[in-house]
Amino acid sequence: MVHDPVLMVFLLSALVVLGVLSAVAGLVVVRRVMGGIDEDADPGDEVGLVRLRAQVATGSEQTLVALVRELQVQRGADGVGYGELYVDADADGLVVRTMSVLDRGLVAPLTLRPGAHCTDVTYAIVQLPQDEALHQVALQFEARLISALRRIDADSQVRLAGTTMRDLTDGVWAPSAAQERAARR
Repeated sequence: MVHDPVLMVFLLSALVVLGVLSAVAGLVVVRRVMGGIDEDADPGDEVGLVRLRAQVATGSEQTLVALVRELQVQRGADGVGYGELYVDADADGLVVRTMSVLDRGLVAPLTLRPGAHCTDVTYAIVQLPQDEALHQVALQFEARLISALRRIDADSQVRLAGTTMRDLTDGVWAPSAAQERAARR
């Protein structure tokens, strides 16, 4: 047992500091696992769950035009049926969506940023409802996106998120823990 008051204060202070550091480390881990944090994003950018990153050796405008042509996805929601894909233009590229009456469909920005010698492409999912049919639509789109990027630039550097390859090969979308909790509310 410790009877020295100075030593007791030191030990208590050390425990408090250790507790605070542990809490901060835990929050960082939880945010990285659940939030799909994009380390390169500008503060305030809505990133979502990053599924794919690529570097394509063409300019951003050429990449955008080629992606629209290669993906063959309708531009705008006019005439699109429930659950079908369409794209809207965005200041940074495209936003992939599925038609939904209550705006609860897939929302996935496809961001293109010009680099020194290439275009950086990021595909992330911001919203994905708990509808298995929409999960399959999203997975099919991801497979088409990878193929389109390879047709645009055969040497493109395509990097998939850790679960993307498993999801594509299994044909199953595994919702994150955060998505499962949100669905239960």
